[in-house]
Amino acid sequence: MREPNLDLEIADNKKAILLVECPECGDKAKFLLDEVLPGTSVLCNCGGVLNLTDNSLKLIRQRFDELRKENP
Repeated sequence: MREPNLDLEIADNKKAILLVECPECGDKAKFLLDEVLPGTSVLCNCGGVLNLTDNSLKLIRQRFDELRKENP
């Protein structure tokens, strides 16, 4: 099983939005990064399981921290 593709958006209120793309069908779901716990699994509409690993979430959080430093 492939890992989902993760991306990051910054909302107008400066909150991090995690974009999770299913590797099977390409469907995307959005979550507040602060509310996603490592090891969380999300079920896609196509039936695929999107596992959000500790390492992938850590990398996304680091990216968010870097973006906040660049754009205070």
